[in-house]
Amino acid sequence: MIKLFIKKELLENIFSFKFLIMFLLMFFSLNTAIFIMTKDYKARLQNYDILKPSKNEAFAITYPTPFSIFAHGLDDNICNLYQITFGGQIETGSQKQAINKIYNFFNTPDLLYIINIILSFCAILFASDLITREKEQGTLKLIFSNGIKRPAFSLGKWIGGYITLIIPIVLSVLFGLIFFIILAKIPFQFSDFIRLLIFLFFVLVYLAGFFSLGLFISIVSRSSAFSMFFSLIVWVSLVFIIPRSGNLVAKQFINIPSVQTIEIKRSQIFIKAIFEYINSHYEKSKIPQGIINQQNDKIREDYLNKLNAVESIARKITSISPASDLTFLCTDLCNTGFREEQRFKTFVIMFKEQVKNFDSDSDGNLVGDFTPFSYARSPLSDFFNLAMMLHFSILIMYILIPVILGYYAFLKFDVR
Repeated sequence: MIKLFIKKELLENIFSFKFLIMFLLMFFSLNTAIFIMTKDYKARLQNYDILKPSKNEAFAITYPTPFSIFAHGLDDNICNLYQITFGGQIETGSQKQAINKIYNFFNTPDLLYIINIILSFCAILFASDLITREKEQGTLKLIFSNGIKRPAFSLGKWIGGYITLIIPIVLSVLFGLIFFIILAKIPFQFSDFIRLLIFLFFVLVYLAGFFSLGLFISIVSRSSAFSMFFSLIVWVSLVFIIPRSGNLVAKQFINIPSVQTIEIKRSQIFIKAIFEYINSHYEKSKIPQGIINQQNDKIREDYLNKLNAVESIARKITSISPASDLTFLCTDLCNTGFREEQRFKTFVIMFKEQVKNFDSDSDGNLVGDFTPFSYARSPLSDFFNLAMMLHFSILIMYILIPVILGYYAFLKFDVR
């Protein structure tokens, strides 16, 4: 009986005008995102080859990852050019790999952005009238008058509707991957294909959550119009309001000094050291660089501790939203998330410790024979941790809770 309802739901949806519009929207948006981000990745890769430091340059920079096409995340920050200058200061270079300035005004149109916004909207809207439409057409009363069990009907509705939703997604992503791998000629290893499969799995779980929410709202609503309106409110709250409120709330608890304040403190330390050196009538052999390094490290450590605390609070607040959980999962999976950024900055600080005691020229640039900076992205095994399990569990809860509540609500559902 369940198979019959699944088949009925598939046939009704696939041959509907709504499915055609949804398929075209998904196909165009997903493949446009892959095409744009592939071109952006190639441009950043060429820029990296230009900015790559030579043997005796105290610069730290790493290559952009091809997975930034799928989840761009913080890859611009990770791929910044960092320069180690006199006093052990770490300065961001004026030249960057992020050469597409239009992304400074709008969100980066990567695959994750399209999934978070457009596909989640399609999922919840597609499911928001599955039950109310049947009620308004009078088919529910007819079906249950023939002794059909409600659990079988509701399960068939969910499975059939969800399969209808993911068919255009899977076809669109497969087409995009063929373009990405074959036409774009971007080399992939076996572990990279594993990452892509995990990425697609997370996407399907995420969309199943929004589909379940839409179906639950359809069950408890009296009309299709109200169901679609309330689904829109829920979607806006989960995708836009909650993810953007976490950082604002976290900053109310912890005061982070501005970048200008940090630079002023560093300048004061350097000027004070110069005056002490002059007042000593040049009796010191050289400017006390070690003291400058220690004081700069203390300022940087205090700043990073506050910044990490804010990020931790904001991450916990925004994790209420499945859109945030998917973002955290996919960016960490693609090595473009918070974890990778912190790991890269740790390597930059280690590089600073290796070169900070070298002499500097008149411009403050360190000179000497030191090994160039090198960095490799995190292996796939590092992705599987407690934080990953927590975010994935929240995505699963967005499926289970609406399904369970919807099941019991449908048992009492008035078909009249």
